[in-house]
Amino acid sequence: MKEKSEAVLRLPERIKMNNLITKKNTVYFPKQLTHHTVAELCQQIYFDAQNFKFIDAFSMTVLFNEIAYVKSLNVKTYIRNHLNEKGELKAPIQYMDDSEFFLLMSGRKLNSDSTCRTTSLPIKRLAPQETIAWIHFEAMPWLARKLNVQPDDLIEIRICIEELLNNIRDHSDVEFSSIFIQHYPHPHLPKKYNQFKI
Repeated sequence: MKEKSEAVLRLPERIKMNNLITKKNTVYFPKQLTHHTVAELCQQIYFDAQNFKFIDAFSMTVLFNEIAYVKSLNVKTYIRNHLNEKGELKAPIQYMDDSEFFLLMSGRKLNSDSTCRTTSLPIKRLAPQETIAWIHFEAMPWLARKLNVQPDDLIEIRICIEELLNNIRDHSDVEFSSIFIQHYPHPHLPKKYNQFKI
């Protein structure tokens, strides 16, 4: 039997949704590490954040899912080079920590002072039986407050989120759905023109 080793995956400078679609600046697993071989070949994976400067909400959720999958195979994951020259978390790592990425992934924050930003809900990993309650009692009331509307005014959005999570449950083999919602307020526009991303 081949001895297991460690792998280092370098996070690119910027991870954005359009980059994932065009495959530009994507976190690539080395060719020998596929979803089928990662558990056979590695005991641990280090994510190197040396050049890491930006990640958007969508990409953070994709990265969360990939790491959760690798961890489900009993591969240990670590992050390195995540501090700046002042010894503080680099901006994208702080954003991820504020979003409770590391708390949900490992049970602890990287910075004990990290708090979820007012423009987002923490990243969640929901079992199928938890999704409807989370949408109705957390996500929609929070978003309604941000947009200064009633939760019932967001019925189309609620139905879209429910359908998205139902599709994950019905058409994939994953046990959990990961979701992250961020609000992008535009201070010079009426609240009804503000954006949010899921």
